[in-house]
Amino acid sequence: MKFQKLIVGALAAGLVLGTAACGTRGAAAPAAGGDNSGALVGIAMPTKTSERWIKDGDAIKASLEQLGYKTDLEYGDDKIPQQVQQISNMITKGAKVLIVASIDGAALSDQLDSAAKAGIKVIAYDRLINGNRNVDYYTTFDNEKVGVQQATSLLTGLGVLDKDGKETGKKGPFNVELFAGSPDDNNATFFYNGAMKTLKKYLDDGALVVKSGQIISALTGSGYATNALPVITGQDAEAASVKSIIAGQQYSTIYKDTRELGKQAVTMADDLLKGKTPKVNDTTSYDNKAKIVPTFLLQPVVVTKDNYKKILIDGGYYKESDLK
Repeated sequence: MKFQKLIVGALAAGLVLGTAACGTRGAAAPAAGGDNSGALVGIAMPTKTSERWIKDGDAIKASLEQLGYKTDLEYGDDKIPQQVQQISNMITKGAKVLIVASIDGAALSDQLDSAAKAGIKVIAYDRLINGNRNVDYYTTFDNEKVGVQQATSLLTGLGVLDKDGKETGKKGPFNVELFAGSPDDNNATFFYNGAMKTLKKYLDDGALVVKSGQIISALTGSGYATNALPVITGQDAEAASVKSIIAGQQYSTIYKDTRELGKQAVTMADDLLKGKTPKVNDTTSYDNKAKIVPTFLLQPVVVTKDNYKKILIDGGYYKESDLK
């Protein structure tokens, strides 16, 4: 057996869902009419330990303020009670819309009920909020597709598939390690489902074999040479991951342009505050166990050493100096 490992990493989240539908309109009612110029929008982000949440929060705040709205941006430091209290405070302060990237998608029911009683609209941001009907809209990436892309790019990295996605005849067997995300992150299930849907055939026929293993920092610390590292992928295209790709330590990452995700959340909030119905493109896929939440999905992109300059630098997401 070739002792080569394949790691399906979900570097900042886990593994997610999505069935993009044709353009439709959501069923949730828009905010009540009236003059909402200068209204307060609460922005609840989960943590500062990942650079993407800092960028997301700052960008949403800046865009809303450019439109003339007030903002209250808070980070929950990965502590559920802290985020619960922050959202409660936003409601007390009179926020008209809440944009929430939840730490625990099932821990906010009391706050959502309070928001609904106060006429406050709630937009779930990137992570679906579960178990309550008072989630008005959701915006995220097609996260099942993210899982499919992770798995496909790893098969390509192993040489099982070529760059056009066609089988090469290479049979392995290769040892495989699958790392899912936190069980309280709703997206983790969908990442995992997308990846497993792609890998199942190769697991069933023995081309891939699941063994236990470690993540990239532990591997390098354990004496793996760069050219002997497992084929590794991840998601979110954080600078450290892209640097690893450039150095040949990581094969790929899934780029989700969170600038576009932030713009979508801002557009939804602006529409609600103006009494309009926000545009969505999926009204069937995202069941939070209390309702189907109208959703706007954005599309992810696979980034490798071959295309990172075109996608990330030419696209303005990073400067070349950011990746040195």
